[in-house]
This record gives sequence, C-alpha cells and structure tokens, in this order.
Amino acid sequence: MIEAIIRELQRERDRLKEVLASGNIDDHLQYKYIVGSIASLEWTVNRIKEIEVRLMTEDEEEDF
Repeated sequence: MIEAIIRELQRERDRLKEVLASGNIDDHLQYKYIVGSIASLEWTVNRIKEIEVRLMTEDEEEDF
C-alpha cells in the first residue's frame, strides 16, 4: 500500500516537472507554486520512505 502512495506522489511530481519543462507557465507566481509543489512532493516521498524504514526496524527489534 505504501508503494502505491509513493508511486502516485511521484507521478504527480513528474507531471509537474513536465509542465515546467514544456514552458507552459503563465507567470512567475505559477512557476513558484509549481516548484514549491515539486519540492513538497519530494519531501513527502522521502519522509514516507524514512517512516517506513523506521517502522520496519521497530518491528524487527520487537521480534527479538
């Protein structure tokens, strides 16, 4: 389930990167919004992965 969430966030990030690459930005405000959204999505994906690793490590420690 976590992988599906990460994939969806990465898809949206990639879509926004394509918008930037295509040059279809109306103004500087929209550019800043898209760049901020990309940064937020990347942060979220990284944080989810960190939490997943931590939870897996905690589960392994409880098994001992």
